[in-house]
Amino acid sequence: MMPRERVFRALQFHEPDKVPIYIWVFNQHSVIDEILAWFGSFEDFCNFLELDMTRVFPAKSLLK
Repeated sequence: MMPRERVFRALQFHEPDKVPIYIWVFNQHSVIDEILAWFGSFEDFCNFLELDMTRVFPAKSLLK
């Protein structure tokens, strides 16, 4: 099952093949630099963790 299908099945109260995994990432240089150093790209990071959804928050909005 593809991540998109898994998420929509769960939102429709149907049982997916596994529980969708969702993560928040804060778009700070130190965080993104560390992800890129370890994995090479953000997409490779998501694939390694088998994430179904991600949300990247801009760092500037957190400092207000």
